[in-house]
Amino acid sequence: MVKMNSPSPPRIHVVAALLATAATLVARAWLQVQLVESGMPRLRASDLSYIATLPMFVLLVLPLLRTDKQFIAQQFRTTGISVQTFLAAIVIGLLFRVTWWSQLVARISFGLTSGDAGITNAGLSFSYQCPPLRIIGLGILVSAVLIPVIEEVVHRGYVQSFLKSRGPVVAIVLSSIIFTFFHRFEDWGFAFAASTILGTMYWLSGSLWAPVITHAVINFTPQLTWRCMNLKWNPSTDSLPLTGPGMVALSVFAVSAAGMAWLLFTQYKRRDT
Repeated sequence: MVKMNSPSPPRIHVVAALLATAATLVARAWLQVQLVESGMPRLRASDLSYIATLPMFVLLVLPLLRTDKQFIAQQFRTTGISVQTFLAAIVIGLLFRVTWWSQLVARISFGLTSGDAGITNAGLSFSYQCPPLRIIGLGILVSAVLIPVIEEVVHRGYVQSFLKSRGPVVAIVLSSIIFTFFHRFEDWGFAFAASTILGTMYWLSGSLWAPVITHAVINFTPQLTWRCMNLKWNPSTDSLPLTGPGMVALSVFAVSAAGMAWLLFTQYKRRDT
């Protein structure tokens, strides 16, 4: 990988962006708990708490928005971004989801993890029923629009840009570790894996457009699964390992991961070395 040629923000600005994010997440978590305790469904409470605390985040980062207008604009430059790379970003997001799901199926098949803790189901239980469109629309707005833009500006635009002098591996890994800590503990593996992909896209393209698009796709797909799909599969212990499903899942994992790697290093090449 070649060295990024984007500007590096001042350390105090990076710290300010992270503190504003942390403070807003704490406020959001508190509000979400209050909404859930009042009887609101968890996913709806998550979305509404994000919307409700968004003005707080904007207020906290307003000084940065004023002083770093040029820096933020540079993060969204369109150099090297084409229809082809735009489509590649979408496909990478879909492949990442397939990769993650396939490794989960493989681990369940080989008895390395449980598909649904506390439930033993030798068969497959599936149902699909979506909530009202306005609820799905709110979830898409929050998860696939607001969160990708905000998180990419903070964690790639500020944190990874600040660390770029340390080289690609250190910059991507350290920024991914910080990104991971801003997520729930049970999501740490997923968050770190996604962040390394997004960080690599940012390093190679020198623009936030590619990681924002991929991040949006990664966050969009669960809106149709978490909210609409009721899928349970937790084979009984005496039926494990399920070698057939496990090997198929591993094959899908390998093909999807290879596809992501190929798209990353063929579609996103830095031209301003």
